[in-house]
Amino acid sequence: MNNCIKTYCDKNNEKQKPKLLEIIDFATRRENLFHTRDISQDKFDEFANKLLKRKNDIEQAKNFHELITIVYNEKIPGIGHVNVYDVAEIIGESLELYPEMVYLHAGVETGAKKYFGNKYEEVIEKKDNFIVIRKKHFLPKFKKFTCDHLESALCMTNGNLDIIL
Repeated sequence: MNNCIKTYCDKNNEKQKPKLLEIIDFATRRENLFHTRDISQDKFDEFANKLLKRKNDIEQAKNFHELITIVYNEKIPGIGHVNVYDVAEIIGESLELYPEMVYLHAGVETGAKKYFGNKYEEVIEKKDNFIVIRKKHFLPKFKKFTCDHLESALCMTNGNLDIIL
């Protein structure tokens, strides 16, 4: 069981994988997200209600990009790219859908610009509503890391990825 799903189960004394509506509720609780700034729980509740209406589409997503696109299309004013990524990541864990690319937003983009330097413009691509970098553009020594780990590391290390080795 993955970290967010395990956290949900631990908080709720559950042994089984939770249902998607429980995961959506968990994923849109301010206390379970890192990047909530001044966003009210009411905003997240409105976002959750829109996501619940897309439950079937979410369950049928074939990969993380399809999932994050659904989540993005249901965002409301005040919910940003970072929130969309965080919510999609939690929902994706429950569906075993993981990022196949590094999604750039806020601090991740800043870290990527520093890491890639003058090659930044060559490695980024626009995919639907997202700016992404494919894993193949990272040095081979980072091959063992998932795209999600690289996303977090770019943000937390301000692009100094050697710190994570």
